[in-house]
Amino acid sequence: MARHADYNMNHKEDFFQAIKTGKRPCMDIEIGHRVATLNNLGNLAYLLGRKLTWDGANERFVGDHEADRMLSRPQRQPYCL
Repeated sequence: MARHADYNMNHKEDFFQAIKTGKRPCMDIEIGHRVATLNNLGNLAYLLGRKLTWDGANERFVGDHEADRMLSRPQRQPYCL
C-alpha cells in the first residue's frame, strides 16, 4: 500500500529510493496517471473553449471526436508505439 504523499516530499528522491529498495513509492503509478490525465483534460477543455464529458473507464470523451483526436499526437515512422 502506498504511503501518504507529503507536499514537502522530494518525489524524485522517493522514486529513486523505491527503485533501490523495491518498495512502492509514495505516489502510485495509477494515481500519478489520473493526476496527469486530469491536468491534460483541463488543458484540452481550455484549448477547445468548451466543457467536455470524460469517460474515465474507456479514457475517451463522450461524443466528441474532435477532443478524442487531441488525446495523442501524430507519430512518425519508425518512432511509433
